[in-house]
Amino acid sequence: MKEKDTITPLARGIPNGVLTQVPTEARREAAERLRRTQEMEFTPSTTIQDVLFKGRARVKEKKLNDFLTRELDGRGVVATSRSVLLKEFSKDPNKYIRDKGALKEIQISDAYARMERAVREEMDLEEVVSKLSDKGVSNLLGWSEAAASVKKTVHEITKQSLDAALLSGEESNDDYYADIPGGTLRVCVQCELASCGGNSWWRGDGNGSEGGETETVMDVQRSWQHPRKG
Repeated sequence: MKEKDTITPLARGIPNGVLTQVPTEARREAAERLRRTQEMEFTPSTTIQDVLFKGRARVKEKKLNDFLTRELDGRGVVATSRSVLLKEFSKDPNKYIRDKGALKEIQISDAYARMERAVREEMDLEEVVSKLSDKGVSNLLGWSEAAASVKKTVHEITKQSLDAALLSGEESNDDYYADIPGGTLRVCVQCELASCGGNSWWRGDGNGSEGGETETVMDVQRSWQHPRKG
């Protein structure tokens, strides 16, 4: 049986349970995103993507019909568009909702404006991640070592976000663990090289002292830490 390209002007045919469930799910998602952001700890290995997106779900990857159902009470829902993502819809809305009256009603809504803004922001951030990756910058350590010419290619607001994450990581009270050949290195991040001598230890692969642990004093300074003045 062939599907009809039928537009649902209102929420007819959608169970009440689904509609009442939508706000609850949206609130849960928002609360979860907030929790992840608040609990996020930055280290030199934190990726640029994680810093910029802060663990949030991508709006552009959500399905068009889900958005219309949740945010607009089902207005404009089309059976043939159930697999269409918002990133595709935002590029050419007329392709997926051909009823001009219904589309206009959708486009003047606050929900559509928020969605369009979020999708555009996500696309811009992904472009930043891609450009920095092409320059060899994929995490905060790479950002700290990036040349000024590379950083100038990033929008000022984005640059501030990356710098703030870098500073937050520097002020962390936790040690930083890094995998190195033959073991795992723990670097002290509470103190600077001048005050602690860069003492670190590594857990070896069994070739060191008894139990495979070797105490080693290493001249390790966090390359992402700004040097002292004076």
